[in-house]
Amino acid sequence: MRKRVTAFINFFHFPFLQFIPSVTFRYLFCGVSTVVVDLIVYYISFHYIFDGNNFFINTQSLAVFNSKIIDQGITVTPKIAALGISMIASFIWGFTLNKYVVFTESKIKGRIQLFRYGLIAATCIVLNFLLMKYFMNFLDFLPTVKRFFITVFVAVYSYLIQRRFTFK
Repeated sequence: MRKRVTAFINFFHFPFLQFIPSVTFRYLFCGVSTVVVDLIVYYISFHYIFDGNNFFINTQSLAVFNSKIIDQGITVTPKIAALGISMIASFIWGFTLNKYVVFTESKIKGRIQLFRYGLIAATCIVLNFLLMKYFMNFLDFLPTVKRFFITVFVAVYSYLIQRRFTFK
């Protein structure tokens, strides 16, 4: 399966062979496919699994405090519930592609790679949030342009860290 996926990606890499190294192109390709998986899973979760309805989690057996909120349970909006499912799916998809397609030369054990990948994913979420907060509040230009620059910055950061730490 790995050979088929790599061959498929290499087919699209051929026109850019002179400009983009193979590992970088595979990372970009897999990153885009991870975003697509995230969006598709979010759409399906929101519209079909949760059907636009709130999701109730009964926490009576999990109650640690004597709080009425925890004793009664937690209501999660379909947007947040779908986001949770899509993040789990894209995490699994992204890790699998990075491990078996992009950074195949890594000698680190899979469980260590998974732990490191999780750390980097969490760091990227926090970095996204902080940069969005900063850019939206302090810089005065179009929000979509700001979001684009944040995405590029976080993607480059993620690539460099994944290459030098997670899958070295």
